[in-house]
Amino acid sequence: MKHIKIFTIAFLVVNFIFSTSLGTKDEYKPQLNGKLPSKTRNINNISESHYKSMYNGKVKIFNLKRNGRNIGNSLWLYRTGKNIKAKYFAYKQNGQSIYERYNDWKKGKKIISYCAGPYTTRDYSKPQGLTIDNGNIVNRNIDEKLDGLIIVEAVGGVRVVDLEKPSSECINLVSIGRSLNPRNSSVEKNQFINWARYESATVFQTNLMYMKNDKKFGNVYETARRRIFVLAYHGGEVVHIIFNITIDVSLTDISKEIYSYLNRKNVRVIGILNFDTGSYDIFQVFNQNGYEDNHLHGTVSVRKAQNLMVYYYD
Repeated sequence: MKHIKIFTIAFLVVNFIFSTSLGTKDEYKPQLNGKLPSKTRNINNISESHYKSMYNGKVKIFNLKRNGRNIGNSLWLYRTGKNIKAKYFAYKQNGQSIYERYNDWKKGKKIISYCAGPYTTRDYSKPQGLTIDNGNIVNRNIDEKLDGLIIVEAVGGVRVVDLEKPSSECINLVSIGRSLNPRNSSVEKNQFINWARYESATVFQTNLMYMKNDKKFGNVYETARRRIFVLAYHGGEVVHIIFNITIDVSLTDISKEIYSYLNRKNVRVIGILNFDTGSYDIFQVFNQNGYEDNHLHGTVSVRKAQNLMVYYYD
């Protein structure tokens, strides 16, 4: 029986949040063996310089370099308190595209950033793996190649689940009085789906590159632009970090480099997950006045989004 590890963080206690994206070359499962392959480069090469801070220091942005070469930037979102929130759009609904849904929803909100998240199927018809959008079932099929399951609850809480752990260490659903693993059996999957529908939860799968106390990283050495999502604690606060890597790197190497870099900053890493840039390199940060930051953006318009992860200040 597989093991599931779950890290639950309530919005007022300790919580995580997420989103989705489109197909890239890495649609197979990494060989997650917990070892550092011989191909791994020196992983202590990332350095940073502060670019800007916003919202009383709850949002920080750094420029990143590797061996003196610009490689992108990182967006740090400190989640302590109730102000910084997330919203995930998994799929089109009621005849509206992702962009149209986002455009209607964002009115009156202070948007901090958006980006595309995990994979879609090869024909781009729907998200890859189990996907539920605000209680609406988009894809019932669990992808055996993707070990990360993200649950965004309607109240703002987020759970990060390792689908390789057993049901007993899995998703504790208080409202139904049990723990379960939706990949363990059709019975448990149906129970989980019914719970998500009732709770208006949002659910999606992605690559889980690292989970606390169960190091993974894998062997994915194909190179491409990367967007890496990190859940961590820093200075006693929960922080979500989006690494926008603008050069071609392997998913395995950059995950290890980021882990090493954060360790040097005394950041306690909980999880590292892959947000697939693929054909839809959608990413944008906004300043406090609501204008796009021309320094922090992807290469594809949000109008083409097939899914979208949004952070905003409330």
